[in-house]
Amino acid sequence: MINQEGLDLIIAAIILSAIWAQLGTFMSHKVRIVTIQSILLSLYIIILGIWDSDIELVTLGILILILRAFLTSRLLNAKLSPHQFVSRERFGDASFLSVVSILVLIFSFVTYRILFTPLGYETIGDGGFALLFQGLFLIGSRKSKFSQFLGYIEEENAIVMLGLGIISMPLVIEISVLLDVLALLIVSTVIISDKPETQVFEEMMG
Repeated sequence: MINQEGLDLIIAAIILSAIWAQLGTFMSHKVRIVTIQSILLSLYIIILGIWDSDIELVTLGILILILRAFLTSRLLNAKLSPHQFVSRERFGDASFLSVVSILVLIFSFVTYRILFTPLGYETIGDGGFALLFQGLFLIGSRKSKFSQFLGYIEEENAIVMLGLGIISMPLVIEISVLLDVLALLIVSTVIISDKPETQVFEEMMG
């Protein structure tokens, strides 16, 4: 029998990464956090697929790993990592954002359990619903296009998690691939050509 507690820990780590990304200041750090989030999601799906002998799940996990965790983050890091500069985002009070993030998390958990748990949906859907609201909060609380795009990546991960709990697998794969292609298009056409609203600090050479 599959270790459900281990899988639940992965879901918890995904949710914590969303809150962590909300509080991060350095852009490259935030990109790394959301990349880790996508890797955790792909790991969850691949483990579940191997255990259930479901090739569609394994395929979905590999697609997320390649398109979302590797290609998209590589494009962003190429933009955010000039030789001797670090991009840092301006935003409001970190303590206020942390409190709001926790309140949003509680609201999403309570709402999901009231609306969907009685219908028999699984834990991953619960985590996906929470991640959906965290992504929306990241998009709404930032002016930087980079941070808003990272919120979009979180939305993608949330939709996949929700999909695993409520819709058929072929449709989840199709939606995931479509969103990843759209994300790559956004990076290559909108964000790459736009200068982020950041503070730039020159690295100290030792």
